[in-house]
Amino acid sequence: MRHRHYLCSLLALKSGLTVLNVGSGVGDTAIELARYADVCVVGVDSNSANVRLATIRVQEAGLSHKISFIHTDLQGLLQWFPAQSFDVIYGIDSLKAVHSLESVYSTLATLLKPGGKIGIVDWCWTSQFNPSNQDHRRLAEAIEYSCRLPARAPEERSMVAARAALEGAGMIVRSCEDLAARHDAIPWYAPLEAAISDAAAPWAENPEEGCALFGGLTKNAAAVILQAAKWKLFTPMAVFIAMKAA
Repeated sequence: MRHRHYLCSLLALKSGLTVLNVGSGVGDTAIELARYADVCVVGVDSNSANVRLATIRVQEAGLSHKISFIHTDLQGLLQWFPAQSFDVIYGIDSLKAVHSLESVYSTLATLLKPGGKIGIVDWCWTSQFNPSNQDHRRLAEAIEYSCRLPARAPEERSMVAARAALEGAGMIVRSCEDLAARHDAIPWYAPLEAAISDAAAPWAENPEEGCALFGGLTKNAAAVILQAAKWKLFTPMAVFIAMKAA
């Protein structure tokens, strides 16, 4: 919830704007922002079960006039929407499974109105990651394998690469920050570490199974993510805000 509201403040959402939520899941963020910022939200998700549940939840919340959902992947967006359809586009943890950031950001930039903004919270390697270090590379491969993510060269999953992909799509990057690098007495991975030590924690058997705990991570995936986090190589909280030239 803190990430949603922080992203909302950075995007300066105002009443009446039309917003695209990529990777909308079961609708939590869309419902939150429609209420909080009084915007109209279109959510897209590649999981049909998520779309069905999100639609039911929106109906129960009485927000069907402000929120709708479509079952499609990111590659199919231009088949659903004409160019310059949205004032704002955002996604939280929704781009980690794409094969090419360049292709996705090009599509999103096409859908954005001139002067519109994109806000993304993504999984990235930090500046501490050394592609020449074999232990670092093995961790990268282990995270991709255990989380069922497409293989990318580590350099392509860095914050530098994400910023370059936005700029390559013609976007002007206004903010690029790793929230995990902010000083905090409790590191972001503390709940993950506690759950790994909890014999009763309900881990997913596989990433496709779905589970309330940490978005459906398996225990093995959590363990490798925790190791990368403790070495300060990995962040799930890289925030990017970019604007399309007016």
